[in-house]
Amino acid sequence: MPSKRGIDQAMTWLKGKAAEKNTLDGVNAELCISVIMDLQRQYDRLGAQFNNLRNSRYREEDEKEPKQMSFLDQVDKGRT
Repeated sequence: MPSKRGIDQAMTWLKGKAAEKNTLDGVNAELCISVIMDLQRQYDRLGAQFNNLRNSRYREEDEKEPKQMSFLDQVDKGRT
């Protein structure tokens, strides 16, 4: 995975190339920028979905296990 600085440098270079209107490099740079932005939006969306799924899984596990209020609860269960 490229570093944040590397991505920023690449995007700066692409934006510079995209500024050259009516050239093949400019058209290709605009296309690359739109593809990269679309992929970043998809990754952000997938990250949010994964985080929501993980959080809901932890919430379900917490609801299944009874909460121990103090160590005395554990001791009392051991004596019976």
